[in-house]
Amino acid sequence: MSLVTPSRTKAGEQDALDQVLVKVSKTPLHKVDEGVFACFAKSVWFDTGHAQARVQERLKDPAVPFLRKRRLLYLMDRLRRYPCLDDHDAGVLKQFVQLWEKQLSTIGSWRQTAAHTKDKLAQSWGVDEDASRLFSSVLDFQTRHYTDAHNLKSGYSPL
Repeated sequence: MSLVTPSRTKAGEQDALDQVLVKVSKTPLHKVDEGVFACFAKSVWFDTGHAQARVQERLKDPAVPFLRKRRLLYLMDRLRRYPCLDDHDAGVLKQFVQLWEKQLSTIGSWRQTAAHTKDKLAQSWGVDEDASRLFSSVLDFQTRHYTDAHNLKSGYSPL
């Protein structure tokens, strides 16, 4: 069941999303389960405010290691660029990512840590892990057909 299915309770949804955030940030990206990543991507795309709030809680937690925070922000930064987000949500996520980028840059530099990846955005976040498999696995969820079939708010103009 999707994290964005309306029949879920808020408490159950929060618990499920928290578990997804832990799994997505704790595991090297080339080892993240595609189903777990799909839950994360759909939350970012179709329940943007809730996903942002839950990610922010993780980012504020001093017990969460720096690399895990960078992974989350890299993934959100990349997902915010997909056309399934409406302009408002994409702008909100852009501001969110930029704000946290500034805050994390005061803690320490990470720019030089990712020299081996070909993904320039991953390099800019200091994430030296290949996530291309993950992004390929969620392409079907960001299509107009998917958003229309599931009656989801999206950035696509009405047909």
